[in-house]
Amino acid sequence: MIEIYSYYSVGGYKDFYIGNTDDAYDSVYYSSFLPLFMNGEKFDVRTTSQLEHLLHCPQMEFLTNDNKRRLPATAVKTETQGGYKCIFREVEGGFSLIIREIENGAKDEYGRPIPFLFQFIGKDYKEMSILSKYVCENLTAFENLLSKTIHYNADYNALECELGKLNSEIKRIIQENSEKYVEEKTSRRIKYLLLANKTDCSPVVAKLGLTVNDVYRVYAYDGTSITYERRFIQPVHPNDVKPEEQERPNLPPNKKTSSDIFMFDLTLFKGWFLRFMQDSPEDNEDINKILEHINNIIIRHK
Repeated sequence: MIEIYSYYSVGGYKDFYIGNTDDAYDSVYYSSFLPLFMNGEKFDVRTTSQLEHLLHCPQMEFLTNDNKRRLPATAVKTETQGGYKCIFREVEGGFSLIIREIENGAKDEYGRPIPFLFQFIGKDYKEMSILSKYVCENLTAFENLLSKTIHYNADYNALECELGKLNSEIKRIIQENSEKYVEEKTSRRIKYLLLANKTDCSPVVAKLGLTVNDVYRVYAYDGTSITYERRFIQPVHPNDVKPEEQERPNLPPNKKTSSDIFMFDLTLFKGWFLRFMQDSPEDNEDINKILEHINNIIIRHK
């Protein structure tokens, strides 16, 4: 079972629990007027008719500080950070996939787009990794699905999420890609990271209190296409892979230039530095500055 959450603007941004992949509802709804109506407040005839209908419909759950609906603290913290488009990471009791900055044509009173966020949380690593890898490599298709799934329903004057359609597609993706996207076991806390127009993930993961060596796979997104960037050479957990299986830079056979070796040595130094030199927040801040300079040097020598 995968639980589904969203951060969506309807009378201001709100956190919602949408439902889960075991739910059989076609759609779920949210109206800020419904609690008032249930408490006896009077509305005009049309609104009253809409609210009477919504009383018999499945509801999205509006989350508050007192009711997070099992949303892990790590997932909440990750939601609030920027710099990435998608992230698949370990959280308390399971795994989280977050897709940010989704648009569906909704605009504010000034005509500006109102982006939103979806988060999927599950305990089954294989299911979550298949879904996450599909999303990272087919982002446009999945975003189009989400953008059509959640929308304002003018007939009911309420926010609607077509949960049945979304659940069917999630199950299809997992089933059809169970062989293509083979489960990759890794103990690194961030499994997949799709960056939002950035060439360096260090500042992104630093905001989460982690380092690049906590990331297993990195993707880059330029707004139209996605490219797989790299795996990091130096594993933070030695048991992740055997030494002879560790991925090395793609150098032409017998044609290792001084520039190639220079980049390779710097990358190893970067991994070693992160692994052994983090003693305090002040150290972390200085290390990130050093790493930024190292990355600039590597880029210049590519």
